[in-house]
Amino acid sequence: MAAEPTLEDLEMAEAPQEDLDEDILNLSTQDIITRKRLLENDSRIMKSEHTRLTHEQAAMAEKIKENEDKIANNRWEEGVLIVDVLVVSV
Repeated sequence: MAAEPTLEDLEMAEAPQEDLDEDILNLSTQDIITRKRLLENDSRIMKSEHTRLTHEQAAMAEKIKENEDKIANNRWEEGVLIVDVLVVSV
């Protein structure tokens, strides 16, 4: 059972027509379709880049963890426990 649209819903449906730039209103249908495809391609490329960067970030985080583990193991193997010291200058 669908609810009746509110005044706000109706205003939102009309809003895109009011927000269109004058140059878009003057474009041909083919030009609008071309722009739409370009925007879709840009969006696809950005999503792909985001996925790649997210994967790279996860891989780097894993490498950092492995290196921290190696450092911790090397400290214990040398028979010396080195404690990190926070130096604060005033």
